[in-house]
Amino acid sequence: MKRKAIAAAAAATVWLAGCGGGGSDAPAVAAIPPVLVPPPPVLTAPRSASPPQALVAYGTVNVAGTRGGYSLARLPAGIAITDRSGATALVTVSEAQALAFTDITINLTIGDKSRTVTPAALKRLMELYVAFFNRVPDADGLAYWIDQYRNGMTIEQMAESFYTAALQYSSLTGYSPTMGNADFVRLIYKNVLGRSGATAPPDADVTYWSGRMGKAGVSRGQLVGTMLDSAHTFAGDATWGWVPQLLDNKVAVAEFFAIQQGINYNTPAESIAKTMAIAGAVTFSDTGTARNLIGFSDTAFDLRQVGKE
Repeated sequence: MKRKAIAAAAAATVWLAGCGGGGSDAPAVAAIPPVLVPPPPVLTAPRSASPPQALVAYGTVNVAGTRGGYSLARLPAGIAITDRSGATALVTVSEAQALAFTDITINLTIGDKSRTVTPAALKRLMELYVAFFNRVPDADGLAYWIDQYRNGMTIEQMAESFYTAALQYSSLTGYSPTMGNADFVRLIYKNVLGRSGATAPPDADVTYWSGRMGKAGVSRGQLVGTMLDSAHTFAGDATWGWVPQLLDNKVAVAEFFAIQQGINYNTPAESIAKTMAIAGAVTFSDTGTARNLIGFSDTAFDLRQVGKE
């Protein structure tokens, strides 16, 4: 089929998110500019072993059924979609930007897009989700922030944007414009470092970080980045080594969810509930439980790689 002109503009919403170790904070919302969405072609799964159909499609391709009913493979010719009910390959799709199943939508461009920034920048973007909210990022949201970074927005500016979004939904996130610096620091310890309850920071540590804002003029968004950097210095520490390991595990699950699998849930409410549950299931010693909550077993699919025909 020939490429069709883009027919409609639709408003998109990025749900910024992340989580701290074992916390119960929830997500915030930030609007992004309209995106152009072409009318999607529709595929139906045949129940026969006929040769795979080759389809050149632009925009979003609708696939009948849930993601769990298919296995996907990224090949040089495109994305091969195989019906798990017993049929051979249903179709090989090239040029499409997304696959829309009945339960989730796969962003097919996020793997390539993730390589347009340095690994360090990509990791920090995902850490901002972890630090400010209680969700793993969806693929479309992460793609948006990658684009902002490439367009010149700094990580520090992004952190301020995340914080502003969190303030708009203080009943969900726990952040409040009226909270004092000490309470803000304690919340960051909980979200970023997983330290609350028995492992909550002593008053001396809270006073130190509060002073960074009061005396050094460090903004709250900037402080989160500084505390993320500090957390990584404890890697291998006998007492606190679990803190950076927890943070790294949350980033690993975020990368699997948003970049390797390219996942977006189809409604904001579903996205909130499921990505919070996934993030909350990560521990410093286990990511398998969180990955299992994603809900399908096609874990070999990887949008970061291109396989052989």
